[in-house]
Order: sequence, then C-alpha cells, then structure tokens
Amino acid sequence: MIACNLKSARDDGTDKKVRDKVALGSLFAGITITNSGTGGVHALAYPLGSIFGIPHGLANAMMLPYVSQFNMPACASRFAEVAKQMGIITKDLSIKETANEAVLAIRKLVEDMQISTRLRDVGIKRDDISALTKLAAKITRLLDNNPRRMEIADIERIYKDAF
Repeated sequence: MIACNLKSARDDGTDKKVRDKVALGSLFAGITITNSGTGGVHALAYPLGSIFGIPHGLANAMMLPYVSQFNMPACASRFAEVAKQMGIITKDLSIKETANEAVLAIRKLVEDMQISTRLRDVGIKRDDISALTKLAAKITRLLDNNPRRMEIADIERIYKDAF
C-alpha cells in the first residue's frame, strides 16, 4: 500500500484516496513492527541519529536498501513476495531474481522520494564509520531479530557501502 502510493501521495497531496492508502499502510506497518520488532535496518539507523542527529525515519530510509541487499540471500522468498506486493512483474523470474528486483525497487522508492542513500550526503565522514559500527554492533536486541546474522565486519561493510 505504501510502495505503490507514496510517490503519488507526495506529488499530489490532494488525492485523498492515495493518501488514505499510505496512511493505512503506515498503520499496518506500525502494528507489524509492534508485534514482530525490527532488525538490522533500525540497528544501523540508531547510531546515525544518536551521533549525527539524523531523524530516525530518514536514517531508516537511508539504510533500508543496503540492509535489504545484505539480508536478501537469507530470505529470498520473503523479498520475492515484497516484489510482488510492490507490483513488480515477476513472471519467468527465479525467486532469487525476483528478490533482487525487490531490493532494486526499494532503492528506487527511496530515491524517488528524493532521499539520499549516501551517508556522506548527510555530513558523515568515512572516519566516522568505525564509531558507527561499534555502536550498531551493541544493539543486539535488534540485530538478534535480523533474518541474517550480522557480524561486526558485515555492519562495517554496510556502512562503507552506504558511504
């Protein structure tokens, strides 16, 4: 509901049907998070807020494409379902190919919303990655919930990719 309507809602704030779909999708997402918790995206987003004051929603949007790419091999069928829900044509694609299309669509959605996916664009320096990595690695409550185990080297690699 969100992915298929967010850009339209932003582009035309007077379209109440589209805005209702985004709002309802947001409600469902909130209910889901309350019941299942969050994982790596939030774990890597928290230090961006605590050290640099980046709003949590923005930090999550920035990290989502990178953590999705990292997680995809561990739960390709879930990402394949995301692709289908995002309206991606999946006929004749393997589960892995479909999952990869979801990750690409997630990145495109973030970029379509004019949100940078680069840490350097929000004032983070390459030298900051070590501190970010150490802080994120301590957020085990969320990392333990991630579908793919994230070691400290994985966290650092994700931040470097996002730089």
